[in-house]
Amino acid sequence: MLVIKGFAIIVRMGKEFVEGGRQPLLRCSLLAEKGSRVFMTITREQVEHVALLSRLELTEAEKEQYTAQLNSILEYAAILAKLDTSQVEPMAHVLSLSNVFREDQVGNSLDRELVLQNAPERVEGFFKVPRIV
Repeated sequence: MLVIKGFAIIVRMGKEFVEGGRQPLLRCSLLAEKGSRVFMTITREQVEHVALLSRLELTEAEKEQYTAQLNSILEYAAILAKLDTSQVEPMAHVLSLSNVFREDQVGNSLDRELVLQNAPERVEGFFKVPRIV
C-alpha cells in the first residue's frame, strides 16, 4: 500500500474476474487515509503473477531485476508523496495542449492502377494481405 497526499493506493491480486469474462482482474483502488504514510513493496510472487497474466516467461534473474526496479519506482513515489504540493495547481498534462481541427475537404484520390502497380498481390482492385487470424 502506498499513500500519496492522503489517499492509499491498494493493489489487490486475487480471484476477482473482469465482468463478463474469465480474465483475472488486477484491481487498484483509492481509499482515504489522511495523515498516514505507508510504503508499498512488490514481492517476487506478485511479479511472477503479473508475468503469468501477461503470458511472459521470465528468467530467475529477470524476476529479481523487475522486483528491484518496481520497488525502486515505489520508493521514489514515496519520496514524491512527502513534497508539499498545496501551492501547485492540479493539471492533466504538463503542456497546455489543444487539438487543431480543420474542415474536411473533398479532393481527388490517387489512381487505383497507379497505387496498385507495386502491390505484391491484388484481388479485384484491392491489396491482398496475409490473413491474420
